[in-house]
Amino acid sequence: MIIKKICVVGLGYVGLPLAIEFAKCYEVIGYDISSERVAFLDQHRDPNGEVSSDLLRESTARWSSLEADIAGSDIFIVTVPTPVDSSNNPDLSFLVSASRLVGSFLTSGGLVIYESTVFPGCTEEVCKPILESVSGLTHGQDFYLGYSPERVNPADRINTISKITKVVSGCCEQSSDMVDSLYQAIIEAGTYRAPTIKVAEAAKITENIQRDVNIALMNELSSVFNELDIDTFEVIKAASSKWNFIPFRPGLVGGHCIGVDPYYLIKHAANHDIATPLMTSARQVNEAVVGRVVSRVNRLFPNRKPNILLMGLTFKEDCPDLRNSKAVLLAERLSVCSNVHAMDPFVGESVSDKYEIVSDFSGAPYDCVIISVLHSNFLSLDPNFIRELVLPQGKVFDLLNGFPTIKDYSL
Repeated sequence: MIIKKICVVGLGYVGLPLAIEFAKCYEVIGYDISSERVAFLDQHRDPNGEVSSDLLRESTARWSSLEADIAGSDIFIVTVPTPVDSSNNPDLSFLVSASRLVGSFLTSGGLVIYESTVFPGCTEEVCKPILESVSGLTHGQDFYLGYSPERVNPADRINTISKITKVVSGCCEQSSDMVDSLYQAIIEAGTYRAPTIKVAEAAKITENIQRDVNIALMNELSSVFNELDIDTFEVIKAASSKWNFIPFRPGLVGGHCIGVDPYYLIKHAANHDIATPLMTSARQVNEAVVGRVVSRVNRLFPNRKPNILLMGLTFKEDCPDLRNSKAVLLAERLSVCSNVHAMDPFVGESVSDKYEIVSDFSGAPYDCVIISVLHSNFLSLDPNFIRELVLPQGKVFDLLNGFPTIKDYSL
């Protein structure tokens, strides 16, 4: 296949680094529905902080929010979000809209690749019919279809996109060949060719479900150990002395992957009358962690509204992403019975009127300091300094055990 132009649809954590890599080899147009995001990129600024200004400045990729600009592309790579709604049902609206957009510009001989995390069968059962209907073309005869799940790890500067093995697949042998050949051009770590699109879709969702289940186990163990006055992290250190122990740690499970993706399979299985008790239980355990912390705080201060400093709001360390952040939920839940100050070096403005965003420690001393996200800025602080932020009878809740010498409580 002679590649004239690649169009990457969606310029977030997945699409932008991908477009930058492909632009090293091909002509690339990056499309996003957000004109504001495109304006930032034109100024060589990535709102997510994943791609440096130098890389954006040097890249030959073009950015646009105008649909007409994607015309003439012979390869389309869809990297749009696949969230869940308020009832944890899969929200495919972004995927459906992107498929309609691509279908309207798809021409004979074109290739469409999806990277968004979905339930097994979604690409062929939901996306393909839309492409065929809008374009008037037939898959396998007029155009080709593939799936290559994203494996981006936000804020990770070591395991970057080119250094992570890429799973590739296609609806037919020729589609698989085309997808494999395309990614081989940019992925230093190489590709793994899945036999079918459904296998590739299932592999991606399994990666995140496995982590969700294992973290849920540690969260449940920590719930038991805390009631028995046993330090969970000391237990993990002791158990790690055995060669085959896997040291998963308890924590807040949020974000747009581990805290979301399992629902895609849980709901899809339910639609086929298949029970998923372990996956469902893991989601319930991990969703309950915020409530555990709030309950613990309320027990410490039963008769008054304590002053609390919450350190960290994003869903993970050294990352500006607030989507589905359990630290944000923790701040909101605490604010019902507490006066909450929240500090995060990656959050510059208020995201809620229920608590106050602060940029310094002038509000000290506090009744309680809760370290909810281990940003490197926080880890650079002297433990004694953090201890001095609380009143003599105050408590330090170090949820992730970043400062074991001064903590009063951790998960």
